[in-house]
Amino acid sequence: MARAWRQRRTPMRRRELEEARRKQVDAIQFMQAKRWRTLTEDASRDLRKLWTLERWGRTQSHLPSDPPKIPALHREGNVKEERSHEGKAEILAERFFPVVEVPTNHLPDWREGREVELPMSCRVSTDDVVKALRRMGPNKAPGSDWLSNKLLKACGRRLAEALAVIATGSFTLGSFPARWRHAKVVVLKKPGKTAAQQKMVGAWRPIALLSCVGKILETIVADRLALVAEEHGLLPEGQMGNRKGRSIEFAIRVVTETVHTAWELGAVASLLFLDLKGAFDRVNHRWLLHTLWEKGLPQWLLQWVESFLTD
Repeated sequence: MARAWRQRRTPMRRRELEEARRKQVDAIQFMQAKRWRTLTEDASRDLRKLWTLERWGRTQSHLPSDPPKIPALHREGNVKEERSHEGKAEILAERFFPVVEVPTNHLPDWREGREVELPMSCRVSTDDVVKALRRMGPNKAPGSDWLSNKLLKACGRRLAEALAVIATGSFTLGSFPARWRHAKVVVLKKPGKTAAQQKMVGAWRPIALLSCVGKILETIVADRLALVAEEHGLLPEGQMGNRKGRSIEFAIRVVTETVHTAWELGAVASLLFLDLKGAFDRVNHRWLLHTLWEKGLPQWLLQWVESFLTD
């Protein structure tokens, strides 16, 4: 209708355009109301969705709508605002991808290998790929290759057989394909930030959309690394995160029992919380490889991790 109105601006075409716009608004409002009714109906049958809805109503429903784009940003401790896309991208890149200089010249060359290495096979079976795919959410956003988990799952076992061969070759050669290292970085606002706070770079966080095919290899490596770490005691006994059988409830129970034990002995229990700012972003790759080498992990894994971390 809009195109017809631009081509021939007659009173009849104008009335038709206005009627079409009214129908569009009505259709949008109808779908929004239908979506809301469906959401509340689902929440009435699922406690998790009910509490999600309650949290939204309590913390966000009264807030104004988010701005349609990233506002002018400024660095921490600097009041100068950047309004251009290039300037905002530079500020966000400094925040998300910090360069941390640490001494590494004294570290031994991990490429020399070790006389004794922990056992970790570089062979990948079809079942390994199927298991990794099964754990991946079907509706996760794909990377730049647009191959989604849903598509990979639909391809079935024949694709899993091919990916097993590719994964075995990748691990054996110690090479992670460059195509799978390329990520689309999406910037999202942290929840609960006001319009004024959104002008600070710390109010935003990155989401890296990586290749779903590459994530299969990452999952297989992570599973094998976790298994070796548990079997050979590579992790501190008190570490709770990313370990099977150590849930939040378990961690709370350990802390509670420690506090009660201190009280029974007449001591005072103190608890120190530390939040490391951008911890993962600031891990030095050379030190990471040295730590893996020092723990006795196999040479193929170190080469693969180095390739994975290379731009």
